[in-house]
Amino acid sequence: MRTAETSNLNGSPTVRPWLLLVLLWWSGAFVGLPVQAAENFVRLMNLGKAQLENRTPDKAIESFTVALSLEPDSVPALRNLTRARMLAGEDAEALKLLQRAETLQKDSAATSYLAGLASLHRSQFDKSVRFLQAAVRLDAFTPALRFQLANACQKAGQHEQAIVQLRETVRLDPLHASAHFKLAAYASQAGDQAEFERRQQEFARLRKIFGDEFRTPAGLERCVHTQPEAAPVPPPAFTAGNKSPVPRRYERSLRRRRGARRDRRRCA
Repeated sequence: MRTAETSNLNGSPTVRPWLLLVLLWWSGAFVGLPVQAAENFVRLMNLGKAQLENRTPDKAIESFTVALSLEPDSVPALRNLTRARMLAGEDAEALKLLQRAETLQKDSAATSYLAGLASLHRSQFDKSVRFLQAAVRLDAFTPALRFQLANACQKAGQHEQAIVQLRETVRLDPLHASAHFKLAAYASQAGDQAEFERRQQEFARLRKIFGDEFRTPAGLERCVHTQPEAAPVPPPAFTAGNKSPVPRRYERSLRRRRGARRDRRRCA
């Protein structure tokens, strides 16, 4: 029976050249597999981001689900899938995804804010207050976080805290018509006629400028933390077209040899 080995002059076995070529091709193919997976992950993240921006959550859910099968521990992919689930009205599934994201990345304003919104949608007001308070601690300068915390506090019966957060909202964003409207309502309940008229006039002025945006809850929730995240930039070894990552030591050695050749040519 013929084998893929022959013997050299010393009697030790040698591998036929064709078998060596096959082995090299096989190992090279598997070196390229992580590269291909990374490229596919980036492609799916970008596709899902575009689908979310076009408000087609069903398609975005498919894209981000496949992306997560390639990178199960990707927090941006988990949050993007969460955003798609919430846009589709699947807040319970969104909260499960956010629990996974929280275990992988602690103290994230985006994760806490999304969890607060999903809990608010599900009428879990006390839970929503806790999540949104955590988001505000991590990001104290985004008005939408303050405004949604005010909403959650109001629903939970914490009206004094709701007023505090509404005032912080208009301090950060004086053009926030909805916050002025809610502050006018609280002033009316308190019998503060001067404050009521001031807030009501400001609300009417802003409504003429911006229209009825204050009536769209999704618009009021929108901020940097609800925007879909782009795919992380892959490391240099996994850029498109680079199928066999080159060790950095080899790159440095190659640069030194090229520099030495240039120096010799100059001396000649």
